[in-house]
Amino acid sequence: MTPNLPFFYLARLTLETLTPLSIGTGAADGVFDVELVRDANGLPTIPGSSLAGVLRHLYWQTYGESDKEIQRLFGFQSLNEGEPSKLHVSWGGDSE
Repeated sequence: MTPNLPFFYLARLTLETLTPLSIGTGAADGVFDVELVRDANGLPTIPGSSLAGVLRHLYWQTYGESDKEIQRLFGFQSLNEGEPSKLHVSWGGDSE
């Protein structure tokens, strides 16, 4: 559930890579060495969690903010505390 925030921004993006990209499931299917992650239509896709990880790294690289600032935006989980991400990244075609 998304916390109540005063603003809601929505961005729909199409990514195009300059070099080949392969997001594997971590398992082989007996025919190919690596099985690609696929969406509900069977098309190769990039999971939202992978995109969020890239965005988190780029934020850190660009702004060099403290861990607290990164945790405030992207959320965190530790043994005794945690905070949800203020950024929701989903798979393409997600109905949420």
